[in-house]
Amino acid sequence: MVKSQQLIFSIFNALGYILFAADDKLSRFCKRFARQGVGVMRPVRALLLPVLLCSFFVAPVATILFTPSAQAIETDIEGADFSGVADYYADCFHGRRTASGQLHDKTKLTAAHRTLPFGTKLKLVNRRTGKSCVVTVNDRGPFTKNRIIDVSKAAAQELGLFKGARMVDCYIISMP
Repeated sequence: MVKSQQLIFSIFNALGYILFAADDKLSRFCKRFARQGVGVMRPVRALLLPVLLCSFFVAPVATILFTPSAQAIETDIEGADFSGVADYYADCFHGRRTASGQLHDKTKLTAAHRTLPFGTKLKLVNRRTGKSCVVTVNDRGPFTKNRIIDVSKAAAQELGLFKGARMVDCYIISMP
């Protein structure tokens, strides 16, 4: 099975257990009212169960189907090798090891990409401002679904990512 199919299956499986438990609690609640002579709970239960089913099944499926993925954002615009939303490393990562084994330095022009080999040189261009810089891939990421690249703080300053939109075009200059 594909990962997305496994995810959907596990969500529906978990929701089935949740609905079973919720229905059981609702049954107990209705029985308690029935013992007290209140006969209005049966229609309420009949209306509540479809609402619960819709909320538990529609929301996760809609989230999976309509959340944009990084592949949907990566498009070939004006000759760029790939394009999308960029982000930058927080200060707390300064001095920590990257996936390549180097220490992350927020003052160097480095980047993280999911699949490009370490040492790949990329030219990044901010679509809004037109500012650009050349970075070297030395880490894996980003781990946020709708981002295509993480850059160091120095690269973010050169690109002007601190102000407004973070859409960038990425051009591969050289690969190791």
